[in-house]
Amino acid sequence: MNFVRQSIFQSLDPDSVFRSHLNYYAGATVRRPTLFGGHWVPSYSAYTERRSAWEAYLRTTYIGLDVSASRELGRGLPGRVGYTLEYGRTDAEPAYLCYVQSLCTQEERAEVEGNRRLGILSVSLQKNTLDNPIAPKSGYVIGSEVRGAGTITGS
Repeated sequence: MNFVRQSIFQSLDPDSVFRSHLNYYAGATVRRPTLFGGHWVPSYSAYTERRSAWEAYLRTTYIGLDVSASRELGRGLPGRVGYTLEYGRTDAEPAYLCYVQSLCTQEERAEVEGNRRLGILSVSLQKNTLDNPIAPKSGYVIGSEVRGAGTITGS
């Protein structure tokens, strides 16, 4: 198995796209005090970003929009629901897509590469028992998030 991994990654182009780009994130977020006078706090974000994993992939988001609402569901128990819509592209080496993602044919790779729309629906929940949010001495934060994307979410 290790021999297969070495031989696949030895075939990567030394002048690949992953060696010449800088990762960045630029965005703005607006939060309103409450939604319709209730307990939900809405948030609206717009952003652009480029992120990568060395010799794996490069994801460029030309424009991203996020709409979410959060609420304290109990003491130290914040919850959040959100929807993110991005327009961008993913570039990856064919060897990486085949080995890691099992996308080995040109048709399969075309599904994830190129300019595409990505719509993500998410729900998250945290448990926060920190004694001080600025300089905690005891407690913990644990969280979970469920995200889904597909044709029904606008992808």
